[in-house]
Amino acid sequence: KDVKSETFDGDVYQLPDGQSIQLGSEIVKCGELLFDPKLFGLNDRGLHECVFDAINNCEIDTRKDLYQNILVAGGSTFLRGFRERLHSEMRPLMDEKVARATRMRIVCPPERKQSVWIGGSILASFS
Repeated sequence: KDVKSETFDGDVYQLPDGQSIQLGSEIVKCGELLFDPKLFGLNDRGLHECVFDAINNCEIDTRKDLYQNILVAGGSTFLRGFRERLHSEMRPLMDEKVARATRMRIVCPPERKQSVWIGGSILASFS
């Protein structure tokens, strides 16, 4: 499928200043860029590979817990199907034995759009 040239019926979004814009294929392209940057000429790894590598760089005894508690935050995680896509892209990277023994869980808290600011304000309150 050629995501770069495909067109999609868009959704209309209301901006904070009251203006409305219609987004179509841009929504799909942004999400696709996170998982397959090579489609857009970038020589980078996808998000799923970065998460997988981060977990596998940890002690072997903690990996199961990490796979069961993947926490995502930020505006991009609100893209339609983000959690499912991350799960389906990571699953084949896992060792078959680990995949059978581990129930991967991706947590998308509702306040994830502001999580960075919330965390920063908590950290700032310690000083």
